[in-house]
Amino acid sequence: MDSFLSRLSDLVDALPTEETKHRLDRELEALIGFLQDFQMRLRSLPAGEDVEGVTSNIETIKDYVRVAESDPVLSSVLGLSSRNRTMSKSPRAAYTAQNRSDAKGVAEELKGMSSAEIERMLADRKKYNVAMLRQIGDELGLNLPSRSTRLSIIEKIVKKTANLRGYNYLRQGSDEKVNMS
Repeated sequence: MDSFLSRLSDLVDALPTEETKHRLDRELEALIGFLQDFQMRLRSLPAGEDVEGVTSNIETIKDYVRVAESDPVLSSVLGLSSRNRTMSKSPRAAYTAQNRSDAKGVAEELKGMSSAEIERMLADRKKYNVAMLRQIGDELGLNLPSRSTRLSIIEKIVKKTANLRGYNYLRQGSDEKVNMS
């Protein structure tokens, strides 16, 4: 019994003071507030699936700015006169010889790949941005509208390579690499 009472006494001595309880309560409230704020901010971040919509909206805004720039009254009112323009006229103008060379190399690589492999490869947003996808499309002979989304460009590249492979098969009777030039 003495052992039980001794342990009970130790437990009572280990109980926190009111001051300690209030301090721990404040710290927990601060932590909970931080985590709730973090959760709210995390939920408000766009997901990878939302990027396409955001990119499309940016392109739409760019198109509206181009329309405003071409209207002398709107251009003047909005301060978009031709000497103040910061956006390039065409993304195609930004292509460099290196971009073309890279795109030709990728187009050549696509010849021996299945549609699923092409989709997986081109899904890498860091390596294949929209401008690079457009250049690859140009190398394949695609005429892509300026408002084409990333996914639609990839889809058209996949279809084009599959069609070229099919045409080559029908012409030569084999599934050899397709001549894309």
